[in-house]
Amino acid sequence: MSEQGESTQVSVSFKAPDGKSNLKFLDKLCCGGIIERFTKAKLDEEHASRLAQEMHFWANHENGLNKLLIVWDCLYWARRQHIKIVDVEGAVDSIFTAYLLEITPIDPVLGQLKFNEIAAEQILPVTISVPSLLELNLLQTYINNRYAEAWRPFVKIGSSHTDF
Repeated sequence: MSEQGESTQVSVSFKAPDGKSNLKFLDKLCCGGIIERFTKAKLDEEHASRLAQEMHFWANHENGLNKLLIVWDCLYWARRQHIKIVDVEGAVDSIFTAYLLEITPIDPVLGQLKFNEIAAEQILPVTISVPSLLELNLLQTYINNRYAEAWRPFVKIGSSHTDF
């Protein structure tokens, strides 16, 4: 909170590749997630309705969309580096788009979890756990180089390795 009692928001941006808008990029990622996670790459009516609801939400909440894509980017980069993701904790379990982006293994539609717009806008904080200190350092270095310090309030990285 600031001195006037207003909350302060961290401004952080995700820049989609190839000059796409972040929303178009999210749509592309979701299409890929549908192909990966659903038989015959087709959504039933309940899943399709939920996806439409969330895409409408993201179209009107750029700050939350940026944060969602940054969390996706961190996980995507880590997986490409063969860094095992032990766990991702946070407000993402009720977000169907997070399921399609492989941020969470939980399908909130099947789990009957209602979409929480406040949690979706904030996505605060998400904790990403990796198995070793080396992997933790690699991921922190990547995030620092890509997003400077702006990511710290909403992404926490921890190691499940306890032998310091």
